[in-house]
Amino acid sequence: MSLGLAPAGEEFVYRATHAPDLDLQATIRAIEGEGTEIRETDGALRVMVSHSS
Repeated sequence: MSLGLAPAGEEFVYRATHAPDLDLQATIRAIEGEGTEIRETDGALRVMVSHSS
C-alpha cells in the first residue's frame, strides 16, 4: 500500500490491497473516527476526514 498526505483542503489518492473479507470501511472508521464520511462508487471509496486542532 502507498499513501501520500496532502495539505489541508487538497486531495490525495492511494491504492491498497487487502484480504477479501476485510471490512475496509469499518477499518477506516476505527482509525479515523465515526465522523469520517465514506462514499463508495464502482468499487472505489472516497473518504473525507477532517481533524480539528
